[in-house]
Amino acid sequence: MPSLAERIAAGALLLVFGAGCGGKSGQDPAAAPGGSDGDVAPGASCRGMAGTECSQGDCCARLAVAGGTFAQGEPDAFEATVSSFALDEYEVTVGRFRSFVAAYDAWRSAGNPVAGSGSNANVPKSGWDASYDAFLPATSAALLANSAADCGDPTYQTWSPSGDDTLPVNCVDWYTSFAFCIWDGGRLPTESEWEYAAAGGDGNTHYPWGNAPIPDNALSTATLAAYNCMGDGDLACAFSDILPVGSRPDGDGRFGQSDLAGSMWEWNLDWFASYPMTAQTDYASVSDGSTRVIRGGDWSSNAATLLAAARYSYGFPTAHFTNVGVRCAANP
Repeated sequence: MPSLAERIAAGALLLVFGAGCGGKSGQDPAAAPGGSDGDVAPGASCRGMAGTECSQGDCCARLAVAGGTFAQGEPDAFEATVSSFALDEYEVTVGRFRSFVAAYDAWRSAGNPVAGSGSNANVPKSGWDASYDAFLPATSAALLANSAADCGDPTYQTWSPSGDDTLPVNCVDWYTSFAFCIWDGGRLPTESEWEYAAAGGDGNTHYPWGNAPIPDNALSTATLAAYNCMGDGDLACAFSDILPVGSRPDGDGRFGQSDLAGSMWEWNLDWFASYPMTAQTDYASVSDGSTRVIRGGDWSSNAATLLAAARYSYGFPTAHFTNVGVRCAANP
């Protein structure tokens, strides 16, 4: 597995800070997410589940995030206003992805994803582009093979036909992640949406749980996030450091989402680009670039990556990483 230094060398890690106070507040598990043409009804990936597979919660719960304004990405901060949206409570699990694989051939044969599906209603040109089709596996068999390709050390690969359904899926590229979210009645979150949720909205906190800093190697703080190979209570890196989603509820964000810090980096919609220096509303970088934004830190990365405003640029959209997963969003 690449070291943190090696991964930083592959891209630019920008550490940024917010200000204010925050903490967990009200949640709305019944938030009604919006889909788009060519998708399946929200929660299709959880059909057949008991509804308690994710830390006794519904793996497909999609929680309301009330819109507002915050300072995104300091020290390169700009005033960002985010409209209300919905964001999955949990990262996509192996079990949810397994359902997608089972439905994949029929869904693709029906002409999906439809161009424009998975769009953010407030962001023009944010939906699926027909040119993306070339990067999707043609069949479920190819999808299975593609999900394992170029994934680095298979020791840390959660996705496999016999994998643990409660773990966050990894080794899935940006295109397949976007297609999954469309199939499941959602879309990818924009970078502004993701950071807004992780920073407690207009509370603008440093971390999902508030402003309390955490050190790199203190097992006592591992109750807030699965990071720096401490998930299993030991400082050595092992597959057991990748925990079932929702295993660190002390670190849940203001709007109820789990694992916004640690566990897996999460694909965002945006191309990685320099931030604008003027106020923006529903901002997203949708112009062509070379890498897609990933957010949130992972099970093996250090405490600095857990900051709500930390962003990585090594996310080549065709790549498969053992420390990158996905969380879906939806229109309200």
